[in-house]
Amino acid sequence: MTGCRKNLRVFRSYLRLPPEPGGMEQHIASLSAAQRSLGVDVVNVYNTGNTTDPSVRVLPRVNLQTIARSAVRNAVFYLCASATVRLESDNKKNVLHVHGAWSDFLMSKVLARRLGIDTVAASVHGVLRDSPWLCRLALSHCNPIFATGIADKEYLENTLQMPVQHLPSAPAEIFFDSEACIADRSIDVICVSNLVPKKRVDLVIACAVRRPNLKFVIYGDGSQRSDLENQASRSGCRNIELRGRANREQVAAALRSARVFLLTSTEEGTPTAALEAMAVGLPVVITPSNKYAWLIEDHVNGYVTSSWEVDEITARIDDCLAHEETRLLMGNKNRQVARAHRWSSKGRLVTDLMCDALDGRSS
Repeated sequence: MTGCRKNLRVFRSYLRLPPEPGGMEQHIASLSAAQRSLGVDVVNVYNTGNTTDPSVRVLPRVNLQTIARSAVRNAVFYLCASATVRLESDNKKNVLHVHGAWSDFLMSKVLARRLGIDTVAASVHGVLRDSPWLCRLALSHCNPIFATGIADKEYLENTLQMPVQHLPSAPAEIFFDSEACIADRSIDVICVSNLVPKKRVDLVIACAVRRPNLKFVIYGDGSQRSDLENQASRSGCRNIELRGRANREQVAAALRSARVFLLTSTEEGTPTAALEAMAVGLPVVITPSNKYAWLIEDHVNGYVTSSWEVDEITARIDDCLAHEETRLLMGNKNRQVARAHRWSSKGRLVTDLMCDALDGRSS
């Protein structure tokens, strides 16, 4: 397998790279770094962001995110990428690793065919459940296939009738820093999230209204920020702060000064922000945006609510905060759980499965 790693080149494609915000962007950057540490040649193919790593920037003077329809912007991205990306004339085996949703995978066929790529891998970050035929069409050329959420993995395996690997994100190493000082726990409830509709951050504000004795802090930015600030102002809520976007160091420090992590999304794979909070040692309260029994056990390291009802969410926050000894035990359990999710092991897994797929094509 070591020989395959040294002879492997991965073209990893997605429109955005950090410092553009988002869990998927961090996932892509971290996975690329983990594979490079194994000796794999990784080339990122992207449109917006900033990187000094080997990469190909497609249409650098155009921000494709301004195109409203994702299918259209992905068509433009992959058509232009097929005219921009070039293969080296060497003996390396080439894999195209595509991240995103159905239109990313469907349009990636153009780039794969243009380059004569040996195999195409897919990381599914959003499943189209009401059109299984489109899912099959979009992913018909892909192997291996990864899904960030367990429910997504199960759906894809049933739809595609082939194995799908569960590949959640992992916290950056800074969140595992056991030497970092514990702050004064001045924040009762913390939320780290993009401020977009599917994250339902309005529910965090509603919880703050119900619990005026607790301090709530939200980190993140996005299209809904002004609406959320107006919601907090209209409700007369004085115990919540929207602190905007922050870097990893600032987020890690804020998590260490908090007591409970809250996430209220309607759609998630495995939320990186929750894994970061777990690595720091916080109990977590998460709404049922996916299946989380593999990660969170009620009363043991946090809670997965059964709904998005504010009464239930606040009750689970109360449960986490009721007894400090129990809260600390939950946090310690989460540190153990999070240690099973490191980018080094995920990089090895992805690389080995790519090598297996290449071996299968050559046999």
